[in-house]
Amino acid sequence: MAVTIRDVASRAGVSAMTVSKVLHGSGSNVRVSEQTATLIREVAREMNYQPNALARSLRQRRTKCIGLVFEGHPRVAGPSGYFADLIDGVVDVAFMEGYSVMMCPSLTNHFQVAGSVSDGRFDGILWCRNTDRQENLHMVEQSGRPIVVLHEPPEGREHVMSHVSWDNRQAMTLAVDHLVALGHRRLHIVVSNELVDNPEWIVRRTAFIERMAHYGLTLERSSVLAWQESCEDVRALWDAGLMGTAIIPFSESMALNLLTTLREHGVRVPEELSVVAFDSTIRAASATPPLTAVHQPIRQMAQQATRLLIRRILGQGGRPGHEVFGARLDLRASTGPPRA
Repeated sequence: MAVTIRDVASRAGVSAMTVSKVLHGSGSNVRVSEQTATLIREVAREMNYQPNALARSLRQRRTKCIGLVFEGHPRVAGPSGYFADLIDGVVDVAFMEGYSVMMCPSLTNHFQVAGSVSDGRFDGILWCRNTDRQENLHMVEQSGRPIVVLHEPPEGREHVMSHVSWDNRQAMTLAVDHLVALGHRRLHIVVSNELVDNPEWIVRRTAFIERMAHYGLTLERSSVLAWQESCEDVRALWDAGLMGTAIIPFSESMALNLLTTLREHGVRVPEELSVVAFDSTIRAASATPPLTAVHQPIRQMAQQATRLLIRRILGQGGRPGHEVFGARLDLRASTGPPRA
């Protein structure tokens, strides 16, 4: 049977209000001597008293729950990877601060999810975006809860919504510079069809075009591509002789799918086609061949976004906070000089 505050009060010979003051900090008008406070803590420890989190949340009018909101279904593949690292980062900080985390995927056209965002079950929302749909922006903004955006903020909301992102422009620049230094001149970037309006993709695409122009390299019709996530589309381009010598897929999962399709089609990496990936998790390092990849510190980004959200929940955020993490290039075996 659970031990209550009244049980501790009875054993210690003090009032329940005094116990609540010592153990929970409630009751600003209650004065307790250090001797009595020590006695109460010893009795509570001996009786194995555990505070009732639900009762406390009702008193404080807080749920101590963070909503981790996705647009689309997160796929946690293997012991690590983008979503696994992201969730680990959120949980690292949230649990330490006494918050639970509820995942809330697939915003668009899901009435129940829309309700859960605004019905009071969350103290704050960590919004992991992958599209720029205005109905989702409206849904999250109308929730009435503190919000922190992980990754690129909605266009036009950069200075009114707190966000934690990484330098997508720098990331693409590192990838292009590496391939050009190896001697590649015909480069491609590719995104899955459902992410063509992804804000990160838009920034990377712009950086790619600008960097190609910087080197005086020609953009072909197939330089910027949108494919199925499975990357089956590469077969037709390869057979038609429209593929260059290097390709930069938008995501790590897409790069891994590309390696599989190329292997099935008899295309050698990097001898015939070099591949640079994002986000350089353990999945990239353990691929065949290991993927050269731009490293996105997603776990650290998620930790920082969660800290920022909790500060805003506690009313300590002030003006919207922003942090941009830098990128680095992890060199592995999927890139090499272009074929002769």
